[in-house]
Amino acid sequence: MFNREYSANRGKEWEVLYQGALSAAQTNYLEIKSSIPVQEIPGSPFPWNSRYNQIRCDVGAASYLSGKKLYGLVDGKTSKNPLNLFPLTKKGSNRKIGTFYCSISEEARRHQLKGIESARIRVFAYEHKLEVALKWYQAVEGLEFSEPVAQLRSQQRSQLIPWQPEYLEYPLGKRQQEALAAMSTPGGFFIWGPPGTGKTTVIASAIKKAVDNGQTVLVASHTNAAIDNALERLLELNKEQHFGLFDHGDIIRKTPKNITKVSEIIRNEPAICDKKAASLIIGYEEEYERLENLIVSNAQHPDRKKEESVKNEIYMLDRDQQGIRLFLDVLDDYTQYEQCKAASQEYHSQKEGLVEQACKVSQEIRKYNESIVSLETRSVNDWNTYYEKERNDENCQAIHNMVIKRRNRLKKIESIVQWLEESFYTGKTIASKYQNYVARADEEVAASRVRLTTARAELETSKSLMKELELQYDTAVSKLNELLWQQQRIAQEIQSVTGEIDKCRDDEHKYETNIREKGYTLDIVKHQYAEFQDTGQIELGRSWIETIDSVSRLDKEQSALKAEQTNLNDKLRKQQQALLKNAQVMACTIESLMYDEILQHRTFDIVIIDEVSSAEASKVIYTAAKARTTCVLVGDFLQNAPVVEDVTEKSLAPNKNVKSWQHDDIFKLVGIVDKTSAMHNPRCVCLDEQHRFPRIVADLVNDFCYDGLIQSPGKPVQEDHTVIDFIDTSNMNIHFEQIRGSWTCIETAKLAASLILDNVGDESVGYVTPYREQARLAEGYLPKTVGCGTSHRFQGREFDTVIVDLMQDGEKARWIASAAVGSGSDIALGAARVLNVAVTRAKKHLYIIGDWCFISSASSPGMKAIAKLAQHGDFCLRKLPR
Repeated sequence: MFNREYSANRGKEWEVLYQGALSAAQTNYLEIKSSIPVQEIPGSPFPWNSRYNQIRCDVGAASYLSGKKLYGLVDGKTSKNPLNLFPLTKKGSNRKIGTFYCSISEEARRHQLKGIESARIRVFAYEHKLEVALKWYQAVEGLEFSEPVAQLRSQQRSQLIPWQPEYLEYPLGKRQQEALAAMSTPGGFFIWGPPGTGKTTVIASAIKKAVDNGQTVLVASHTNAAIDNALERLLELNKEQHFGLFDHGDIIRKTPKNITKVSEIIRNEPAICDKKAASLIIGYEEEYERLENLIVSNAQHPDRKKEESVKNEIYMLDRDQQGIRLFLDVLDDYTQYEQCKAASQEYHSQKEGLVEQACKVSQEIRKYNESIVSLETRSVNDWNTYYEKERNDENCQAIHNMVIKRRNRLKKIESIVQWLEESFYTGKTIASKYQNYVARADEEVAASRVRLTTARAELETSKSLMKELELQYDTAVSKLNELLWQQQRIAQEIQSVTGEIDKCRDDEHKYETNIREKGYTLDIVKHQYAEFQDTGQIELGRSWIETIDSVSRLDKEQSALKAEQTNLNDKLRKQQQALLKNAQVMACTIESLMYDEILQHRTFDIVIIDEVSSAEASKVIYTAAKARTTCVLVGDFLQNAPVVEDVTEKSLAPNKNVKSWQHDDIFKLVGIVDKTSAMHNPRCVCLDEQHRFPRIVADLVNDFCYDGLIQSPGKPVQEDHTVIDFIDTSNMNIHFEQIRGSWTCIETAKLAASLILDNVGDESVGYVTPYREQARLAEGYLPKTVGCGTSHRFQGREFDTVIVDLMQDGEKARWIASAAVGSGSDIALGAARVLNVAVTRAKKHLYIIGDWCFISSASSPGMKAIAKLAQHGDFCLRKLPR
């Protein structure tokens, strides 16, 4: 159930607090259960298999399908204990057969149904009030050991080092500094803060310090007003000092279902409330507006109105559905038939053209084939000629070379013979002979050169012809390839067109068959078509069909747009969850911690709970146990106490201790009940300087509540006007009426209205009364700008002017007349708390309505304190005329 690895002393302190909270939550659940019977629904138990995460319930009764009841289940095979009930989520239903489905959560599968493969499940219907009590019982039962919570009962004093934030305009007092130190010191602490003693500033400063230190913080209270007061003060400091604390979604306020419960200041901030911050991060509003505009535009599309208009016109022409309305049944088939027929003719024409093109291309191909064959033959002949010319050139060159070589030898011999003849004067005849040889050789060389030049010219001519032939050949081949590609493309087109022709023929047959199956022949349809065409009804019918198709498309578009909206909402939900999971500072009510699945499993370095004196102690312990390092319980046990409704005539609490845990505040449960016990408790810091209301108000509550604890430094006595005006009703003829266990007095309600009208300008005003019904009655007489309620509604709030209607006449002592602290009477203590909260809401001026004659002679400390005000310079007694 919880971790037992801790020291014996800490374990004992934790055990006391844990068992007290658990017994109170369990008793509260049992009391509610006994007053609200759990009803097993018809048909239960139902079969279930672990392969599925839902259960089918065949109830046969529509009353269980209304969605107004919640469902819980218990495994009838393993346990019949009602405490094992856990919530189911209704997913869908079929009213006709009396069936609905409920999904089973993963948590239930892991715990209540762990290890069970199949079973018959008992399903119970129960009211929301019982569900809440069950959830709280299970939440407290699942708590694990918390060192900070255990230290709340410790008698060991922690060293608190006072700390003064430099950014505050007005420095904190000594006790406020100690309170701030407690909020950053490991352990568990109480902060007793009477009205106006700066609790909110201390909490805001503690949050700032924790953020700077990188710690996570939970700021919780059972009231939305207390949470928002702390956030508003932090917001003021952030704007004054430009801290940038709210810029990145690190400080998040969990938004309740009723957003108006959040203060207007916090609501208007763009990045504090979780839903608004998530919306800002993902650009939700802009995107949602865009989709919504598209949906509206879609819904207002002219075709939607046109469809209805054309439909009405057609119905007027054919009321008995024997004319155009009946013909419209085959109009589409006939139109498609004619279109297919026209398309088939068009495809036939295309095919004929393509066949003609194919023939021309084939002729061109044959032509180029013949040309290529001719070129190839010429090429062979020319190559042979070329080779002959090339050999002739080579022969001529060889002969030419040989002739030159012979001539050169003769020339050499000639020169030798000539030298001999010149040397020896002999052989002249021989030299002359060689000269003739040389001359003939020169002639042969010249002739050979001519032949070589001619051969080379012929060879070049042959080369040129060969190149020209090669170019002609390449051109012909390229053109042939192009024609072959054209032939292939045309063949493909012919094949495609042939396929379309076949498809048109099949479609013609299909549409003709459809027409026949609907009781028509083509001739009849053609005749009626011509008849309706002449009267314009065909065009009207087609317009209707087109608008129907258009509207169908619009419906699909609209469905897609709405699906986008759904996805966008899902994205927003996931972003909210991410903020709740990761925010460094989380501000929420205690109830939210239990209801939100993410917050259920989150823990924080520091937990600060405000107004704990008016919250149920078991819920305070549950919230405090989320602290890993520090938990601080802030409140005033002399203000409003927890409101716990008695649902049974006789309490089911097994002993007084459990009953105390049900009804008493957490201060009293640890022994803090007055100034002395608070000052001597080592875990409690007492705030004693107030800066909210005038000194006379502090003197009043000091007298009957705080035993002189509250100091008012810098609060001088007013000299220019009174602070407290007592409106004496002793001369009025007033009547009290009991309604639903409460009291009303129409005369004092009207008196309060006249006071506001005659004496109050644009300042904020609050009307406080001990009775709920009187507050409801007064709302009908007071301006809407006036806050109106009991002290429980106003705790944590303040107004420039407050009107306290004591609901005390001269006939007998009413509840408020018993106001006393320390008398041992819960009724007297409750009255003192109500009076304390009521008068300390005023920042500037206070009106008290009551019978002065009775009050001035009353013996209770509360009434004596009011009577003693007559000695104060800031007090004025106004006697109303008879």
